[in-house]
Amino acid sequence: LDSRTGTGSGFPPFLRVTAAKELDLRYGENPHQAAAFYRDAVPPAGTLAGFRQLQGKALSYNNIADADAAWECVKSFDAPASGAGAAACVIVKHANPCGVAVGKDAHEAYAKAFQTDPTSAFGGIIAFNRTVDKAAAEAVVKQFVEVLMAPDFTAEALEIFKPKVNVRLMKIALPK
Repeated sequence: LDSRTGTGSGFPPFLRVTAAKELDLRYGENPHQAAAFYRDAVPPAGTLAGFRQLQGKALSYNNIADADAAWECVKSFDAPASGAGAAACVIVKHANPCGVAVGKDAHEAYAKAFQTDPTSAFGGIIAFNRTVDKAAAEAVVKQFVEVLMAPDFTAEALEIFKPKVNVRLMKIALPK
């Protein structure tokens, strides 16, 4: 019921959305399908739409879908002020979390998340709510990963992933 008029559903008969095509994706949900990624002119803070790809091959529809699931989960953990407190890591495969953990830093959070289901983590999407540092990068680089997301990466971490040219590194700001 529309609280303004006392009638109808309260939803407008038309909803117009304007979005800009950001990039063509490698493929759609299946390899024979085309897909594109559209972004609001001003994406909401802390959402996947605000990503910046630092390296790696082009994203697919499935990469975006899984990355969104991982990012939404990891950002639900408190982002500690001034860098203190627990770090969180989420590993997603086929839109399902297969590892979620917190630790004193990104490396410990990853190690715990990976131990949850190492088989499903193979080829997964990994998200951190903290900066990926050298120790975390050295651990993650040992497994096959499609996408790695974090609010930031240290210079050492970026160097560790540089030879892994297909790994998509995505930098995304956490919501404030």
